Amino acid sequence: FNMRVVAYDPFVAPERFRERGAEHAATIEEAVAQADWISLHLPATPETRGVIGDHLLGLVKPGARLVNAARGDLVDEAALVRALEGGRLAGAALDVFREEPCTESPLFGREDVVVTPHLGASTAEAQDRAGTVVADEVADYVIAAVRLVARVGWRLLPDYRFDPTTGLWHHRRGPVEPPLRLRDITYAADGTM
Repeated sequence: FNMRVVAYDPFVAPERFRERGAEHAATIEEAVAQADWISLHLPATPETRGVIGDHLLGLVKPGARLVNAARGDLVDEAALVRALEGGRLAGAALDVFREEPCTESPLFGREDVVVTPHLGASTAEAQDRAGTVVADEVADYVIAAVRLVARVGWRLLPDYRFDPTTGLWHHRRGPVEPPLRLRDITYAADGTM
């Protein structure tokens, strides 16, 4: 977008900002005071709740715009309305609110506010990705368990044994139902994977 990016994060070293093509602001006040567009990317914590309130909105350049697709608790909605009504902010785009689902707000219906539902995690792509992440984490856990058992022996799991030829776990009393399989894992006799 051919924009100069100024960012603030108290937990990131200034050189990391430069590596990513952004300028480091020493304080959130410094970042907000320079911004034409303010985009929030932080979690809701006791320290960040209401961080965008009268104080910071009083520092913005007239005509700036605010985008909050992070957490509703970050923005004091009453202060946002005051900043819009006073002309301090030219507009705001929100897909999160302090109370959700939000069915009533003085921000609704304003020409200078764009409101959308917070559905990023509800898309088919996001759900597929979440499923993939969970499957990867389970696979990593199982692989780590098999490696541990291969290194220290089966004494940790005395009631179970793994048959690398079938990829099935067996309980001493009989087959595990439903069958537990390790898919796409190559097991070597020396314990490597």
